[in-house]
Amino acid sequence: MNEIYKIVVLGLLLFGINMLVLKVLPSVNIDIRCVDTYILFLNLLYILYLFLPSDNDIFSNK
Repeated sequence: MNEIYKIVVLGLLLFGINMLVLKVLPSVNIDIRCVDTYILFLNLLYILYLFLPSDNDIFSNK
């Protein structure tokens, strides 16, 4: 249950950042250079966090 809560909270946080940067800031004419690249990078990190195993099954020496 703790892992699901963490995924939901991080998803909502990332959704909020996406909406702020991609919708709110351009509508009030605030231009930050290359911020779209950083948002894409955060989205990719979140997707990797969801799909990669959390208990290091790939890299463990069992």
